[in-house]
Amino acid sequence: MPKIPPDKYSGWIDYFKALIPGVLLCVSLGFVAWYLEGVVYGKWGKNIPLNYVIIAIALGILARNIFRLGERFNEGVGFSTKVFLYIGVILIGSRLNMLQILKVGSGALVMVSISITGMILGAGYISNKYRLGHRVGNLVGTGIGVCGVSAIIATAPAIKATHKEMLIAIGASLLTDVMCLVSIPLLGHYLGWNDTFVGYLSGVTPSNTAQCVATGFAFSDTAGTVATITKSTRNALMPVVIMALVYYYTKKGLPVGEKLRIGLLWSKLPKFVLGLLVLSVIASFNLFTPEMVTAMKHMYKWLFAFCFVGIGAGVDFSQFQRRDLAPIISGFLLTFVLFGYAYVFAGYVLGAK
Repeated sequence: MPKIPPDKYSGWIDYFKALIPGVLLCVSLGFVAWYLEGVVYGKWGKNIPLNYVIIAIALGILARNIFRLGERFNEGVGFSTKVFLYIGVILIGSRLNMLQILKVGSGALVMVSISITGMILGAGYISNKYRLGHRVGNLVGTGIGVCGVSAIIATAPAIKATHKEMLIAIGASLLTDVMCLVSIPLLGHYLGWNDTFVGYLSGVTPSNTAQCVATGFAFSDTAGTVATITKSTRNALMPVVIMALVYYYTKKGLPVGEKLRIGLLWSKLPKFVLGLLVLSVIASFNLFTPEMVTAMKHMYKWLFAFCFVGIGAGVDFSQFQRRDLAPIISGFLLTFVLFGYAYVFAGYVLGAK
């Protein structure tokens, strides 16, 4: 768990001042996204598959790459992308009962366990074959297979990856997610896929939690919910993956930054997944009134709008020019393979298509 406020700030007041520009940007553009969605649906109805999710991300990308946002926005944008997302995911639990989670999550558990293993092994094979460095390969595979940037940042110190190796893996993760955000909802509408099927694809193919949730909700509320449950299942496996990599590096005699211990499971577990489960348990006993559920639904949609602006504002295309292209290309190839696997597994094994 990162220290709050970070050490680079002298106290809470300095930290809040640093958050203000980026948070205000995400909140204001989030309101604009909702307004523009109303304009789109008011003028063209549902003939154009364009909702607040895509609009918010597009506004964030435009703000970052056309208006060239300075570094003073970074802290608030990062805060909006993570904290608003985590609170929103937890609030989704108010609409679910444990049977729904078990129904979706049980199938997702098998699917993501195979995909995570396949991505790590595939990235490792590519990195060894083309001499990209085994740590880069493991970071790219862990990022694409498990949890994107969060998994890369959590895994990098455990296997003593360098800062450059971590940046390369993060670049691969972010670029592949942009591709998924655009293509999966459009393919779903064009080919007539159902909500559950798109939800599984959205929860498995993009790497980062925010992008998985955004991809699902860009299609429909149901797809977004299925994507959230599926991605939460992936997130819950992150500490297991890190422990497995630490064990592998230890057995190989390679330097590691973490000792193999049971406490590693708890320290690396994304805690917002537990919050989702807690609210789902409460909802399973019908302890939330319909008014409370409706209020929480409106709240998480607004929070997601602010978060999705942050996703877009975090994509700085100029930075990718300074990173090694080979691992990024391998990330694209692995994502195509992952999409094909998810398509077959969700459609024919789980029968969601």
